Amino acid sequence: MERVMKFDDTDQFILESLVKNGRQKFLEIARKLRITGGAVHARVNKYKRENVLEGFSAKLNIHALGYDVVSFIGVSLIKNSDYQDVSKKLSAIPEILEIHYTTGNYSLFLKVLAKNMKDFHRILYERIQKLDEVEHTETILSLDVPLERTLPSPLFGHGE
Repeated sequence: MERVMKFDDTDQFILESLVKNGRQKFLEIARKLRITGGAVHARVNKYKRENVLEGFSAKLNIHALGYDVVSFIGVSLIKNSDYQDVSKKLSAIPEILEIHYTTGNYSLFLKVLAKNMKDFHRILYERIQKLDEVEHTETILSLDVPLERTLPSPLFGHGE
């Protein structure tokens, strides 16, 4: 079991600042907190060592890149024990953004991007449903995204 790191208000502020803007300079964060840039840098290094901070990335506008279909696909496998092998095969499909091994009606739940419905059909029929281990799929199309966020502040947890 992984050790859970405890956070104080300074930790929470630094992490929230980096989530909002991963390119923000440590010195800017330090000024807002009235601490040194070195103190912020030391804490960020601690987050990296503790695997709290896994890296920095850019958020792309998928629609500006030509992807107009976002879907979630529930995948039922003939044998649930095949989920690791199937996950590896599905990982080779670049349009699949997430693969979750789940409880409930599906063995796997996928988040998939496609440029349009024809492209989505190609991905679903030619790449996902053609896998021998797949029994059946069910698709849910996303019409809008009224909320998208990373871990919200109250869930960071404060030191006790």
